[in-house]
Amino acid sequence: MNSLVHSDNTFPAWLTLSGIWEESMEDPEEIKLVIGRNLRRLREQRGLGRRALARLAGSSPYALREIEAGERLPAIGLIWRLARALDVSCEAFLEGGRDRVV
Repeated sequence: MNSLVHSDNTFPAWLTLSGIWEESMEDPEEIKLVIGRNLRRLREQRGLGRRALARLAGSSPYALREIEAGERLPAIGLIWRLARALDVSCEAFLEGGRDRVV
């Protein structure tokens, strides 16, 4: 990992691509679905509603709804904040995807 980008070991290198990371994905629609499915699963496992998680992650319930529905790719910073709020690694959002983007 490029230590100049971020020193947090839970922040995977693929997230440092910022605005070009979606363009570099082979199948961004599949990635959106995988992230959304995992976000919902992790949120529900912790007994959190969208409003509660949104407050913890500094987001909005509407944005989380769109992400969980696979309609929106979360911003890089939001993935990191969600991971912190849910006490998981950023990579947990990609579990079960056909092709991991790491």
